[in-house]
Amino acid sequence: MKHSRILSVLIALTIAVSLFAVPALAADAPVPTALPVTVNGFALKGATALVDYSGEYPGAYIPLRAVSESLGYKVDWIAATNTATLSDGDFKVELSLSNGVFTVSNGLYGNMGLFVLDGRTYVKTSFFEAVGLKSLVKTEYSYADDANFIAVYVDRAKSGIAALTFYYNVRVDDDDHAVTANLAVPQFSELKDKVFQTALNKEFSDRLDAAREETLAAHKEIEDFAASEGAAYSYSSDLGYTVTEDDGFLTLTLDGYVYSGGAHGLPLRDTYVISLAESKRYALKDLFKNGADYEKLLIAELNKLRAADSEKYEAVDKIDADNFKYLGGYGFYLTDDALVIYFQPYEVGPYAAGFVDFEVPLAALKDYLK
Repeated sequence: MKHSRILSVLIALTIAVSLFAVPALAADAPVPTALPVTVNGFALKGATALVDYSGEYPGAYIPLRAVSESLGYKVDWIAATNTATLSDGDFKVELSLSNGVFTVSNGLYGNMGLFVLDGRTYVKTSFFEAVGLKSLVKTEYSYADDANFIAVYVDRAKSGIAALTFYYNVRVDDDDHAVTANLAVPQFSELKDKVFQTALNKEFSDRLDAAREETLAAHKEIEDFAASEGAAYSYSSDLGYTVTEDDGFLTLTLDGYVYSGGAHGLPLRDTYVISLAESKRYALKDLFKNGADYEKLLIAELNKLRAADSEKYEAVDKIDADNFKYLGGYGFYLTDDALVIYFQPYEVGPYAAGFVDFEVPLAALKDYLK
């Protein structure tokens, strides 16, 4: 299974709409930077987001039709009025491509930065929030592709995965210290095993609730500290996810970053390899035949890789049974030809080493795998 490993590195792009602003477009921009897009964790094929900081509404823009249709909306263009519409049942949005004004069937209205390039309409990333849908849009980073991408999370999806989100942004003093949170976790709706689906959704919603409470607690702690010490500091928390499906397995990765003061924050990653046939999250042991000493086998393979690439693993400790326990039975995912084992920062090396990945060829494990 091919899997894109993601770390959130920037805060969410917040709503930038003014209901009473003079309509304007971010037109005539120079060639913008194109970025890949994911919608509720799935890669959006055949379309990209554009980043433009020269127009009247600077920032990131997403392709209106491609994103909307991936969420299950019907999109039309009315040539006579140069208006785009997206609809689903009683919900309908009309967006003027001439002046950026939009109206929603529930009475909401506003003004949206947009531009048209090569016949394709791009709207600000705040569009879905502006028209009344619960959404979160983040710039994220793929270590696998060594590039940024735009992640769109909206609380409905044709794919059967919706997003639970939490956004928080409060300044705590006049020196730009702030408490921010940009969190998104998945909620499944089309897994065949509904008992398993309910349990999985609750696990993710519980994680979101815990991160939310941690953010609010950090805010109070910072305010208390400022009151007693006369100084404040910043806190930020990011959490997002990606999903792939292949050969009956669904691979879901939660990636995040928490900063609570000091020189740097702490990235985190948690991968779920789920067998759809068994309705089960696989642990490492589930990949191997009964009785196989898979820990001893994997420790030996990881150290072979470490010795074979001294430059890549220069700062990485020799793997032994003690630090192998950091995996907690998980900390892995599968590609077409490898079992990838990863350790969090500090587990087998210094912070600068980041996530330490070992790609163990499946061929080296074939006699022990189920």
